[in-house]
Amino acid sequence: MAKRGNKIIFTLLAIGLLFFCNQKFLQAEEPAIVINEIAWMGTAVEGIDKEDWWRYEWLELYNNTDAPITLDGWKIELFRPDIDYTIDLLGDIQAKSYFIIVASDKIFSEYDKNYSNLTGKFNNSGQKVVLKDSQSTVVDSIDASSGWPGGDRESKQTMERKSDGAWQTSASVGGTPGRKNSPGSVAAKDPEPIANSSESSSDSQADNETAASNDTESEILVLAKSSLSDIKITEIFPRPKLVTKPDEVSEEFIELYNSGSQDVDLTGWKLGDGTERRYELNKIIIKAEEYLPLWQKDMKIVLDNGGDSVKLFQPQKTTASQTVKYKNAGEGVSYSLEPKENKVWQWSEVPTPGKINETKLPNNPPVIVFDIQDKITAGETAIYDASDSYDIDGDDLKFQWDFGDGVILNLDSPEHTYFYSGSYTIKLTLNDGKTKVVKEKTIKVLKSGEEKNSDTPGKSSTNIKNSETAKTVKKTNTLVKSTGSNAYASAKGVVLVLPGILASQYFYAANEDGGFQVYSYKKDFPKLAVGDLISISGTLSEVNGEKRMKTKSQADIKVIGHEEIPAGERLTCGEVNEDYAGKLILLEGEVTQKKGQTIYLDDGTAEVAIYLKQNTGLTSGVINEGEKIKITGIVSKTSSGVQILPRSMDDIIKSDGNAQVLGEKVAGDEWSLAERNKKIELIKYFLILVGGVIIIGGGLLIRKVRNKTQGA
Repeated sequence: MAKRGNKIIFTLLAIGLLFFCNQKFLQAEEPAIVINEIAWMGTAVEGIDKEDWWRYEWLELYNNTDAPITLDGWKIELFRPDIDYTIDLLGDIQAKSYFIIVASDKIFSEYDKNYSNLTGKFNNSGQKVVLKDSQSTVVDSIDASSGWPGGDRESKQTMERKSDGAWQTSASVGGTPGRKNSPGSVAAKDPEPIANSSESSSDSQADNETAASNDTESEILVLAKSSLSDIKITEIFPRPKLVTKPDEVSEEFIELYNSGSQDVDLTGWKLGDGTERRYELNKIIIKAEEYLPLWQKDMKIVLDNGGDSVKLFQPQKTTASQTVKYKNAGEGVSYSLEPKENKVWQWSEVPTPGKINETKLPNNPPVIVFDIQDKITAGETAIYDASDSYDIDGDDLKFQWDFGDGVILNLDSPEHTYFYSGSYTIKLTLNDGKTKVVKEKTIKVLKSGEEKNSDTPGKSSTNIKNSETAKTVKKTNTLVKSTGSNAYASAKGVVLVLPGILASQYFYAANEDGGFQVYSYKKDFPKLAVGDLISISGTLSEVNGEKRMKTKSQADIKVIGHEEIPAGERLTCGEVNEDYAGKLILLEGEVTQKKGQTIYLDDGTAEVAIYLKQNTGLTSGVINEGEKIKITGIVSKTSSGVQILPRSMDDIIKSDGNAQVLGEKVAGDEWSLAERNKKIELIKYFLILVGGVIIIGGGLLIRKVRNKTQGA
């Protein structure tokens, strides 16, 4: 019996020894993607009150594999006692790289997903966090329901994953986002606000250098990671002009800037354009805080004047770390990053290769918008309205009207009376202080009592009296299409925008035929609300490709009901053209540049100009380049093409920043992950079984020892 007991004990000990010897093998079966770092306590952010830092939470994933993996359809589940939350993921996580989810874009200047609903979703007391793939298979999880195993609420040191899968408190205040995790903390530090710029990386880097001073390998890795993010494209010069002065730039260039405190070897880095062409840098050192121009003669990359993209690739990377798009390069102007905050790209008349950027915006000429009567009676006073004229750059405008009869006035909407009949050429000059624009129109002044052949607005109007004209009146719910310009008509439509918002003399309405202007030369409109169903009587015409109903007085516009406000027709930027003039549309894309009150939206099919009218309350300052937005607005035709006119703040919605999927999907990822997860589950059951056997064996061994002791 004793021998049999010894055999059982020996077998149990052998199983236990086998269990411990295989720990290294078991630990190697870690998930392909892991939850790597959690700022459950929030983050110190510059410009935010300390008591609100808890709102700025973030989470980091890490790809353990040597290939990129698509996260489309993946999700992170946050379990709370009251309610559970799900974060849907989109995009790719590159090989041996990080994927950062933030609650706000104020935390970092670079991240992979902005999930505003993440704010406040981490409990300070702990909770369970689960990562699932597109098949809803659990890939990784941490059950911290009884309390977080790392992180410091007061100092804002994050919770980091260790190489053995356990968790620790980061040695760095604010953690190590996008970089190798720290060796771990032994003492908490006072938090400092993190600026939303590359400076935050430098601060974290300094913390990591101190913490890793006894770990040479860790220190080198941290420094290498930090220096990669310090290199940025800051200026592009696509179209040099003919040089007339010695100090003028005569060659295309792309400028890089090192914002870090260390020199960086750019060997292995690459530059590219919108094609597959790549220029690899070799044996080039960019010093700390140096601006480095790379000239076209060396790169052999020719930038397209009509528009192109410039891409920067880190060593051994196939996905660009930075992409800068531009369109319609002017002669002698550079596309440069505004030097103060390094966020806004602008065209500048002053190229600055090798120096800090100097922003001198090229001037855009003012745009004249006015409507003048073709015919007027001598002795009749009329208003000449150009108040809807505008300047894209927001410059103050000076008006000069030359009425051709010796009278010159400097108002935007003057009144004038012609006393003698004849033809007169009216000339309006608009000056923004840099450029003058002139528009002329010839009118006919009739003798008193002479009939006007067409109904024109003015201080007095000729009523339709004869039966021939009366026959042209159409009683339909849609705009008249067949009778041509100056036909008298009636129509119904829903008010899209109120008078005085997009223009002073007209507003937009829409029916089943599309959008149209409702115009009053005297600005005589009844009280209206967006969504009102109105009937309009007036003269049908077309101005700049847009249908227009000219009314004489507010009596021609009657409110007959109220309907649901029409939604904009969803289009791609490439589909927007003159055929949609006057119509309400919906676009979604990325803001590529800002110029005065004009922003440019690109969804990958084309770029469209969005003009923010002053009376809408919108300014370009509320929108940043690189942001993804949805925008509703009315298509308006100009001399330079079409533009979109949003009506109010409600027409612009900021959306998440992961609309574009980068890299290629790795074939078989879902299958391999599922198989790996099954293996992990089997390992868990095996560990439980081995643990139970060890406990039983230990109990038998103790019992045997006790029996021997008692027998002695």
